[in-house]
Amino acid sequence: MLTSAGSDEPPKYVGVWGMGGVGKTLFLQTLYARAQVHDHFQGVKFIWRTVGQKPDITTLYRSLSEEVGQKPELYLDAVNYKPKLLSRLKQKRVFLVLDDVWKQQAFNALDLAKGKGSITLLSTRNQSLFERASPQITPVHITPLSKEDSWSLFCVNAFNPPFNVPCELEILAHSMADECQGLPLALKIIGGAMFGQNSRQWEPLLKKLTKSRMHEGPVEEELYERLKVGYDLLSDRLKKCFHYFAEFPEDSDIVFEEILFHWIGEGLVPEHHGDDPRADAISFLQKLWKQSFIESNGQFDSDECYLLNFKVHDVMRDLAFYLLESDCGTPPAKQLYLYGGGQSLEEIPQEWKIITEPPESECTTILKALRLSLDTNKFKNLPKLYAPELMFLLLGRNLIVSLPADISSCFPKLTVLNLRNGQFLRLPDELGNLKNLVCLDLSNCHELEILPATIRDLYKLKFLILDDCWGLKYLPSGMDNLSSLQVLHTAHCGCLIWAEHTLARAECGRLYSTVGASLEDICELHLLTELTIFSDEHPVLRSLKLPQNELPHSISSLTKLSLEIETVPADIAYCCLQLQELELRSSILKYLPESFTYPRAFPALIRFNLYCRNLIQFPQVDVGALPKLQTLDLTDCQSLKTLPLSLQLLTSLSKLIVVHCDVTLKNHCKINCDISSTWKKWHIMEESPATIRKMAAFPMTLRNWYASATSKNYIFDCHSNLETLSAYLNWKYADMCQRPLNAASKRPMNQV
Repeated sequence: MLTSAGSDEPPKYVGVWGMGGVGKTLFLQTLYARAQVHDHFQGVKFIWRTVGQKPDITTLYRSLSEEVGQKPELYLDAVNYKPKLLSRLKQKRVFLVLDDVWKQQAFNALDLAKGKGSITLLSTRNQSLFERASPQITPVHITPLSKEDSWSLFCVNAFNPPFNVPCELEILAHSMADECQGLPLALKIIGGAMFGQNSRQWEPLLKKLTKSRMHEGPVEEELYERLKVGYDLLSDRLKKCFHYFAEFPEDSDIVFEEILFHWIGEGLVPEHHGDDPRADAISFLQKLWKQSFIESNGQFDSDECYLLNFKVHDVMRDLAFYLLESDCGTPPAKQLYLYGGGQSLEEIPQEWKIITEPPESECTTILKALRLSLDTNKFKNLPKLYAPELMFLLLGRNLIVSLPADISSCFPKLTVLNLRNGQFLRLPDELGNLKNLVCLDLSNCHELEILPATIRDLYKLKFLILDDCWGLKYLPSGMDNLSSLQVLHTAHCGCLIWAEHTLARAECGRLYSTVGASLEDICELHLLTELTIFSDEHPVLRSLKLPQNELPHSISSLTKLSLEIETVPADIAYCCLQLQELELRSSILKYLPESFTYPRAFPALIRFNLYCRNLIQFPQVDVGALPKLQTLDLTDCQSLKTLPLSLQLLTSLSKLIVVHCDVTLKNHCKINCDISSTWKKWHIMEESPATIRKMAAFPMTLRNWYASATSKNYIFDCHSNLETLSAYLNWKYADMCQRPLNAASKRPMNQV
């Protein structure tokens, strides 16, 4: 149908419809990535947009403008924006995908592919949308899987490869797969929930699944009750972690560290003395991912987890809301979790408010909430709120330029304040009175120039995230008072200048800062374990003027350090005895100190990232150096041509990453693999999962299935385009799947 469309023909429309969880998005992804489609539409602009239940049409217009090479209009509303965008797109042949369209108004607003030979694909749960549309839409109904295919998909998620079903479970497993009624999402959720369950647990769970079919209510609620069977098998802590994803707007990409800091801040990830809470957070994410409660934009790898973005399927997000309401019980209790992200709100919804006597403060809107998410809306001013029990506030991506002066009176128990991507010009001094604050996320607040001096009074603050605060000039003096601070991120803060210390009182022998905080101040924080200081603008340590190029001795407590440098501090290999992850960035550095690979250097280091494009030599390795190093990442070391064979003395090394490196280096690694049996055991990654993540059209379900079906770590070869990558994965897929599932079903999985 698609490949029959000629370049001179009127625009065509194809509408994919079916119930939630039936596989509409996967169907569109497959079409979008198919080689025949790309061959037929050579030179055509391919555009994919997820619309959702409450789309912000103006924001979608701006992103579409950027995609077609047009400067976004920041001050136009949707009504005046559409004609300008439409006139631009009429001149182009466009392949437009509109996924998850709910309302006729949204389709009408985004019906923009009007050029000759253009194609619009859309997906919806609502077939009547096609009937009311003015252009003629060819409908395609996505039906549930056949019984045989349902069984195959269930087995992939419920059992280990080669998916042989124990005899005592076969009847129960078939019944459970049948109860999923051919819905791929239900088959993955229920199958994943049954993975590893003993035979005694299957029968009562099957009864619960059968009972869910008897639920009286809308079709969507019947599906939620079915999925709830898998949800009920999660631990209480994992249930809370899953609910967390509903706080963000629909189809949002959520970065790992945002999840980590919030989970710890809200007490979802337990903190054990001396242990890294990241390990627990990664474990929780992996469990949710394996059971298909969440998705990622790449294969889940605990070592590369911080590079991934996570999201939830729209049905699973709806499930989270359904569960929060049903679990909470009485209507007043539903007001504990107020999630309004991405709904184009300009004021607090009336149904959120509670009626009570106003407090002494001037706040007029009273909330009972524990969590409040207003992310990605149209608030110009934050309404005067009083939420005495509020612990979590997500307020980024709005038009608000300032917070209320009495913020501590309005939110006295606030522990997590996320202002990421905000337009704040300044923050009130009253911020320092939020005495319970554990996490303050100001990342991507580009306009923010100065932090209030009172921030030093946040003695419970553990996480201060300032990445991409481009205008931030300095950190206030007194930062060494933040006695609980564990993580400080200042990546890409191009204007940030660190103070120099001067001997102001010789008689006391004390050091005083000239302007703002210095690195020495920060390193006096004895609980600080993670420090990120680098900028794309200039080498940051150049402004520190460290004496004899040495780091403060108090830096020894760090477990993670990221720096952009001109020269490496001479003592870093021996003063950072607890360091587990080190990242060095430089456009100047050519040589590493030989001390880096001396015996007893970096005794705790697990991961070493070197992003140094002019590095020309890696030092020879001595016996006993870096005894715990598992990953050596040389991404973008474009001038490095060889690596010493003595790397084999790194007894714990298992992964070597040479992404975006010279082909000479990659060939040299292959030679070393032929020489050394130790080298041959390593996973040498020549292409990063990030390359796969950039291919938005590549079906996520196949990636998730493939990763969950095997515990092996594969080497990523370099592929020039999506077609060769697909061929590579098809080969791997076929190699694994050309095996019978069990004695009763000889059908290989690659036929599903």
